[in-house]
Parts: sequence; structure tokens; C-alpha cells
Amino acid sequence: MGSSNARSCEQMGRQSGELLGLVAQSCALSQKELPKWQVEVAVLSNGRVEQRFRLSASYNRTALEATMEVRELDRNRRFSAEKMTKINLFETPRFFLDQYCLEPGQAQKLHRHAENDKVYIVLEGQGRFQVGDEERVLGPHQAVLAPAGVEHGVVNPTPERLVLLTFMAPHPGWVEGKGSGGDQPVSEGKRAAS
Repeated sequence: MGSSNARSCEQMGRQSGELLGLVAQSCALSQKELPKWQVEVAVLSNGRVEQRFRLSASYNRTALEATMEVRELDRNRRFSAEKMTKINLFETPRFFLDQYCLEPGQAQKLHRHAENDKVYIVLEGQGRFQVGDEERVLGPHQAVLAPAGVEHGVVNPTPERLVLLTFMAPHPGWVEGKGSGGDQPVSEGKRAAS
């Protein structure tokens, strides 16, 4: 192969490697697991394969985590007269953090997650929380844990709005072999009974 073909092959290899890197970065940023990619590249000359080589790229999550994600909680508040509103703030294969907004009288029905712990943190207002057989009213700067397998829920019994942070781990949509959650019962929102 001539020197111009060698340069073309080298340039093509660099461009393909850059493309693989961008794909890996894009998948990592969108929270999709991408352990390793491998592509075979063939350099053609007059319709014949002159040279084949493999390119591989693996995504390095720690290198990509250098970008800090920040959410403005007040800007993400949304209320609905029909039902409690869930606003996702952060989500990875390992956990999610949502902001729940409840108008007076709204509730998240009692439910349980077989393999997921949930933490409710009250930002504003007061809510009546039930975890197992215990029920308690909590206000701002208070948090409650609903361990895996234990029935839990919240209601806003006051005339004021209720705003919560809700953290769950492991993420119910990514629990190995469980599909999208395995929670009972399935209710509103993008995730079942989160």
C-alpha cells in the first residue's frame, strides 16, 4: 500500500477512534451502560480490501463524571390539580432522586418496593407519612426511611403545598432481572410506584 493510502488509513483510524469515543461518551452521559465497543474497519482500494484493523473504545465513567450536574429545586417545582407531580432531578443505574409536589389532599398511595430503599425528605409543608404500621407528620428538614419490602406512602393533610425530595436505591428500573421495578401496586408516574 502506498504512502498516501497509509496516511488515509491512519487518518481514518483516528477519525473512527474519535467517533467511538463520542459514542461512548454519549451513552455514558445518557446513563446507558457501555462496557466496550469494538469495530472492524476495512480500507478499500479499487474495490478490494487492502487492510483491516480493529478499533475499540470503552467508556470511563469516572473521567466523564468530572462534569458537575446542578439542579435548581425551586425552578423544577410543578404542581397539578389532578395528582401528585414527580420531577426527576437525577437518575443513574444505581439510584434516582425525584422532587414530589403535592397539593392539599393529594397522596402517594401505600405501596412497597421488594428490593429498594426509599428516603423522603421534606423541603416545604407538612406530610403524613406511613412506613409499615407507624404513621407520623413530618415537616421541613425532616426525613424518613422506607426500607425495602416495607409498605409506605405519604399524604398532604394540610391546606398548604407539600414538596419532598425522594431518593431511591438501588434504582428499581435497573435491578438485575427485574425489568422496570417489580413494585406493587403500579401507580402514576414514569416509574412504577416510585
